[in-house]
Amino acid sequence: MLFTALTFSLNLSAQTDSTAVKTGMDSFEVLVNGLGCPYCAFGLEKKMKELDGLKKFTIDIESGLTKFKLPAQAEYTEEFILSTVRQSGYTPQNIKIVRADGAIQTGDGQVENTFNLDEVIGEVANGMFKVSGNCASCKTRIEYGANSLEGVALAEWDKESQLLFVRYDNGRLTLESIKKAVAQVGHDADGITAPDEVYNTLPNCCHYRK
Repeated sequence: MLFTALTFSLNLSAQTDSTAVKTGMDSFEVLVNGLGCPYCAFGLEKKMKELDGLKKFTIDIESGLTKFKLPAQAEYTEEFILSTVRQSGYTPQNIKIVRADGAIQTGDGQVENTFNLDEVIGEVANGMFKVSGNCASCKTRIEYGANSLEGVALAEWDKESQLLFVRYDNGRLTLESIKKAVAQVGHDADGITAPDEVYNTLPNCCHYRK
């Protein structure tokens, strides 16, 4: 009976530890490319302030070093933070996270292409359509919008021609679905208009509508 009671006590302790609520703040440092002006910095700051509990947010425009703190309880991952930066239209170069418990995580901002030719459902197709944009930040955002879809192998936008070239699995996607994904990140795509509420959050330098 004593052994059973002791075992129950140890199990209960283990469960309590595993479900303990994390406290304190995690510290983040992200080196961001493409912050050429105060408008760019404001656009990134506005996007990051959508994260619950953001504190002590700073940007060094010259170096691109962006620092901030987030509640440890939220357990924001490296991938989520990098994705949020890309959605803002900027390219994260690397990231360092110092967790509230002292653990340190580092990584780079490279996006791995997960497109696998062995998993193509239909055929590998090429497509091209017009996407409105102004600058390098727009290019990052547009290409991110397309690449966020499973089945896109390549997405390249040209500022001069305003054309987005894509290579994709036509068994998973259509050109129309890619256009909609691009519009959802704030860029009009071949007749599909980006939602005003998304477009209005873009930095001023990315406002292409006259």
